[in-house]
Amino acid sequence: MINNLLKCLLFIFFPLFTYSQGTWTTYNYTNSSLPDNTVRCITIDAGNVKWIGTDYGMASFDGVNWTVYDMTNSGLPDNAVRAITIDSANVKWIGTQNGGLTKFDGTNWTTWNTSNTQLSADYVRGIAIDSAGKEWCATIGGLAVFDGSDFTVYDFFNSNLASNSISAVKIRDDQQKYICTINGGLTIVTDDTLFTTYTIANSGFPDNSISGIDFDNSGNAWLSAPAGGLIAYLGAGSWINYKTTNSAIPSNSLSCVKFDAQQNLWIGTQGDGIIKKTGFSYAQYTSINSGLPDNYINCITIDDSGLVWIGTSVAGLVCLNTLTGIKDFEATNSFAVYPNPAKDFITINNGYEKIISLSIINAEGKIINTIINSLTDSYTHVDISAYSGGVYFVKTVTLSGKILRTRFVKL
Repeated sequence: MINNLLKCLLFIFFPLFTYSQGTWTTYNYTNSSLPDNTVRCITIDAGNVKWIGTDYGMASFDGVNWTVYDMTNSGLPDNAVRAITIDSANVKWIGTQNGGLTKFDGTNWTTWNTSNTQLSADYVRGIAIDSAGKEWCATIGGLAVFDGSDFTVYDFFNSNLASNSISAVKIRDDQQKYICTINGGLTIVTDDTLFTTYTIANSGFPDNSISGIDFDNSGNAWLSAPAGGLIAYLGAGSWINYKTTNSAIPSNSLSCVKFDAQQNLWIGTQGDGIIKKTGFSYAQYTSINSGLPDNYINCITIDDSGLVWIGTSVAGLVCLNTLTGIKDFEATNSFAVYPNPAKDFITINNGYEKIISLSIINAEGKIINTIINSLTDSYTHVDISAYSGGVYFVKTVTLSGKILRTRFVKL
């Protein structure tokens, strides 16, 4: 009992990050030629042109001019674009929800699907190109490798893949292929033949579903999980899992990850906006404390000038200019919860600034109590007598838009 209490007390002292300001620009179908406000993927070519996949076509944007491609004006076989990858010849490889794999060289369109090739499914979620020029395609019917003429398909039945639903593929500099799945964990392919799979069942891997992946400068894979938080795979079956229960990361529901040139990790979430991880510090940008118009993020990429490009679920394409003095503010000691640990009641004191909303969140990430617009002071009292013992999180939003978090222990 004493050991458990000490572990809980340690959680209280992690640093928490809160508030941001910067230059945000939103492009949507009402103020630009973006074909749809649901942005699924963003890729940047050698000329710094952004290629954007949406639910209603693909668009290119050079910073001024837009060009839209859809089923009515091009050879795009399906308007629901899910992946765009650009090869060394500036050829665009496009994955769609219902149209298979498409190649666009700037003039000609060529499509491979289940009707004319061995492709196992027409839903292509991701595409990665290896040093030999092969396209490794993440489909809902397994991993499909295209050699320029046909596909070799690896699935649950003929390989060590634990799931046929592939969410993403990323190739490391040493040509190891990292295959992320839904409900099948992580598979690493070495020499194109050796499949090594890590799941909860066979190795204690933190989550069987992976939504996104990127590599740091050391070649470590950083993975986003839709329920399991952030996973750093360090190789040789070793990993670190960052969750709200053991770190200051403010969300476990993650959708994508992307490193910038300074090795800051930008993380998209499903409902909690964007998180910027710098070392062990986290900054959070939401629709409340920043110019981000939507807290549901589908994709993030970063161009050569350091601009962060964000694809949202319903609010279009967002550009964040981090070069204009963006600041990340830490929660200060003026945000206090006491007594801590507590048994029956806690007092939440934010110093001088009015709290406009307050949420109590349990260790599983479930909101169990919310108070909105009824807090007229900088402090309030909360009855926790009915709560089970353990660690809880307090999230407050202040009048100026600051989001503050801390933890307390219920005895």
